[in-house]
Amino acid sequence: MRSSANAVQEALKGMDYPKMKKEILNYAKKHYASENIISDLLNMPDKEYKNPADIRRVLA
Repeated sequence: MRSSANAVQEALKGMDYPKMKKEILNYAKKHYASENIISDLLNMPDKEYKNPADIRRVLA
């Protein structure tokens, strides 16, 4: 992971859950997340994430 957990959460602020990885990536791209954040999200397992804590655990 190259981005801080806080930076990732800020990029995904306002997103409703649950979301699949693809939906999270689309949201991040639409909200102009940095290339590092997009890269980190691309490396997440392809599954459903129920809340921000799920994403933080995977990226930790």
